[in-house]
Amino acid sequence: MLAQVDELVTRSHSDGVTDLATASLIEHDAKFLLARTPTRDLDTPPAWNLPAGTVMPGETVVDGLHRILAQTLGYSNTKITAFFGTVDANTSFAPTSADPH
Repeated sequence: MLAQVDELVTRSHSDGVTDLATASLIEHDAKFLLARTPTRDLDTPPAWNLPAGTVMPGETVVDGLHRILAQTLGYSNTKITAFFGTVDANTSFAPTSADPH
């Protein structure tokens, strides 16, 4: 599964893509974790999103995800069990058939 992510990153870089981001879908006991996005004013309702962020230059997608989860949620040593797909500016969601087990 993680080899598939590395392959996507390598292919993206060869296509000239340099800005990468990652998001996580965290499930426990059939419940999913969303992060509340702060608002700038009282008239804007808060948004709820998957924990996500930008992958830093030189960082792998997996390392970036670990850093983002540690910084935003205080999670450390998070186990990644599945890769669900990709989204980019030129195509829609592309699910994978990767089996997490």
